[in-house]
Amino acid sequence: MLAYCALSRMLHRAVLAALLWAPVLLWPPAPGAQPLLNEATVVLDPGHGGTDPGAIGISGVKEKDLELDVAGRVRRRLQASNIRTRLTRSGDQTVSLRDRSTRARSWGAGLFVSIHANSAANAAARGAESYILPAHGFASTSGSASRWSTCDGNAFDAANMLLAFHTHKGMVLNTGADDRGIRRARFQVLREANCPAVLVECGFLSNRAEERRLRESAYREKLAEGITQGILTMIGQTTRY
Repeated sequence: MLAYCALSRMLHRAVLAALLWAPVLLWPPAPGAQPLLNEATVVLDPGHGGTDPGAIGISGVKEKDLELDVAGRVRRRLQASNIRTRLTRSGDQTVSLRDRSTRARSWGAGLFVSIHANSAANAAARGAESYILPAHGFASTSGSASRWSTCDGNAFDAANMLLAFHTHKGMVLNTGADDRGIRRARFQVLREANCPAVLVECGFLSNRAEERRLRESAYREKLAEGITQGILTMIGQTTRY
């Protein structure tokens, strides 16, 4: 039994390494998807907005404002690298989840990155975490059952993991935030994505120390730099999907 477990772990690491480090990866494209990732548009989705403030921190700071700021910083960095970039909202507007997905499709999104901040009843909770769509037939990280067994976003299961790996790694290494890992959930923007997609949680506004950092411009710049590094690494390693 011990030998079997050790072999299973070795096989798991080998498969994961092949998935994460292969320089050219192929995925079946969804209808309307861009054939060349390095020629496609990166769509950044600042969470919430308008009448929906998202999480509200201890000091009263709103998630919608912080994440619009982070998304704008990522956009400027990507544009400086000649990457076409769009925002699902560019100001304090109310944008439905369906409209966010529709806009990404109409812009020919090659990557979709939804940017959020977290909150929890446990004030000690802290750190960065990222979410991708669960693979077909698998439960979410919370273990909850779902009536959506297969979604549009499942056409990109391998690419979703690759994108999450790079963006999450960039956030954690660049900020020093606690690493809460890559998780799986059937959020609507992930279900309806017609390209590789990830939802990143930049930290907990319910944690006093982490909220203080998120309010700092220099810290948000580090977050943006890490997310951008992850996106650029994804684009550099992937020629087709």
